[in-house]
Amino acid sequence: MSWERYYEHPDKVMNFSDNLDLFEPAIEKVKPQVVTKSLKRPLRLVLGGFNPGAGSPEQFKEFCASHLPGDHQIVMVDMNSLPLTSLDAKDFPFRVQGRLEDLPLRKKSVDFVFLNGVFNFCDNQQVTEIAESLSSVLRPKGMVLTAMNVPDFSDPAEKKEVMKRYRDLGLKPHFRSMEQLQSLMKPLEILDNQGSFGYELGVFRNKKR
Repeated sequence: MSWERYYEHPDKVMNFSDNLDLFEPAIEKVKPQVVTKSLKRPLRLVLGGFNPGAGSPEQFKEFCASHLPGDHQIVMVDMNSLPLTSLDAKDFPFRVQGRLEDLPLRKKSVDFVFLNGVFNFCDNQQVTEIAESLSSVLRPKGMVLTAMNVPDFSDPAEKKEVMKRYRDLGLKPHFRSMEQLQSLMKPLEILDNQGSFGYELGVFRNKKR
């Protein structure tokens, strides 16, 4: 899979703000389980996989400031170097290159992981490995909020448009329902599932205590 065209066409890429209508109510609903009155430390918030040209880094930072205010650590993770080197080090000091299947982060150190469209580029084996990796780096109550494209392929016009968009990016897409995703995320338990106009968001919590 080549990522050159993906980075060259940010206008055709799902950015973080595209799914704010899913991320915002989801984080407000589940954050009291993590952000308690007794919590005295900063949170560690991870955005995994992103296209910098689509504005996702800045959108994610604004989202965190609005819904998880505080002097928290925002970590940007991508398997490719280009998205990370394109970021201003002053605005995004914590940048980590690595695959989600083997996250180079300290075990039990992350409170929230946000994935926007990532699983649309992962086969079943990759999803399984990513779930294991996420479970390892998440704190016992840590959560994953993941949004993905779930198109209605019963509509021929929508199927044609969606498949063309991914072909134009030079990428092979993977589509699955949230129930299918859940069956692959064994180390994590699903807490919530929301859908909106061809997109779904699932909130998963680490089973490890």
